[in-house]
Amino acid sequence: MILIRAGEITRSMPPGHLNALFLSDVNQLDVEDPEDAVNAALQQGAFVFWNHPGWEAQQPDDTVMFPVHQRWIKEKKIHGMEVYNEKEWYPLVLKWVLDNDLAVIGNTDVHDVNEHFYDVRFAHRPLTLVFADEMSEASIKEALFAGRTAAWWGDGIAGKAEYLKALFDSSVTVKPSHFVDEEGRASFEIHNTSDLTFVLESRDENMDFGKLTLLPDGIQVVRFELEGDSLTIPVKVVNFHTGMNENLEMEVTFSK
Repeated sequence: MILIRAGEITRSMPPGHLNALFLSDVNQLDVEDPEDAVNAALQQGAFVFWNHPGWEAQQPDDTVMFPVHQRWIKEKKIHGMEVYNEKEWYPLVLKWVLDNDLAVIGNTDVHDVNEHFYDVRFAHRPLTLVFADEMSEASIKEALFAGRTAAWWGDGIAGKAEYLKALFDSSVTVKPSHFVDEEGRASFEIHNTSDLTFVLESRDENMDFGKLTLLPDGIQVVRFELEGDSLTIPVKVVNFHTGMNENLEMEVTFSK
């Protein structure tokens, strides 16, 4: 476990709530002007992200990026945004993050006991996946500033397509056919070696298999009639979000 010193900059909207990671002196953030607090964090080399932009308590009617947020992003004072917070999912904020090449963040924001909010026995709390080169604070910091992250809650994942594609490629494999029935249908095992869930839909209307759910550390058997030695099906991973209204698109190949 690596503990990272951090502090929250809590104000009314705008600018709302922000978190600053990798601080050396949290007390420097205890100033009246929120911009002074952000600057104090940045002087310490902090990674700053905007918390729950769509939180109803601060934005009851609409989710808006205020001029101060736009300026801070332009000035590189904001490095990420929460697209998921506690039990709220903000697709519009994912668009903002991707448009501005920021880090995708997901958090619990729990101020109590996790078990009061989440089924931690059979599921997990929301969190941020950080694709760091090694398990160290320096490597985590480098990955956050580079935007190599994804938000994970329930079965949902949100992030940049290149990282979600890498998750899929490193988790899902199709074994060669081991059986062909009397109707000529070949059986294939799809293995998911990760802790993630993948929900697939075919993008080929001629190969519609409905929704195919690949459970964590699980095996799913599918059957297809192959005319040749292999069949490639374009799929959409409907629980992997790569944009406000976009999902990860991949191809799965089944070979004899």
